[in-house]
Amino acid sequence: MTAPGNPQRGEVMLTLNGRTHRLRPTFAFVARAEAALGPLPDLAERLVAGQGWRIGEVVTLLAIALQEGALEEGPEALSEPEIEDRLLRAGAARLLPVAAQLLIQALAGEDKDGGGTAEAAPGKPGGASTGAA
Repeated sequence: MTAPGNPQRGEVMLTLNGRTHRLRPTFAFVARAEAALGPLPDLAERLVAGQGWRIGEVVTLLAIALQEGALEEGPEALSEPEIEDRLLRAGAARLLPVAAQLLIQALAGEDKDGGGTAEAAPGKPGGASTGAA
C-alpha cells in the first residue's frame, strides 16, 4: 500500500486503486488538519497512549493531505468525494500506519542547518497550541 517517500521532505507515499500519491506535511496541511481535528500533538498523544483514532480522524487527516497534494497534480487530481470513497475502501487498518507516519513527519519537522531550535512553553512539554490568533 505504501512506498517510501523523500524522508528529507517528510514525504509519505500512499497508493489507492493503483495510483501512488505523495503526501507532504506542509504548513497548509498542518493548519487545515488542526482546524478539522484539533491540535496535532494531542492527536499524536492519544495514539501513543493507546487510545487510538476514530476512522473519521484517519480519513480526514489523509483526505486533507491528498487535497493539498492535488493542488500540485492539476487536472488529474481527485475530487473530495472520490478521495473519501477511495480512503474508506482501502480500510482503516491499512490507512492508520500511513496517517500516523504523516503526523509524525508533520510534528518532527526538519533541521537541515542545525540552527533551528524550539523551546517548550513553561510547564507544558513540547509547547502548546491554544488556537488563539
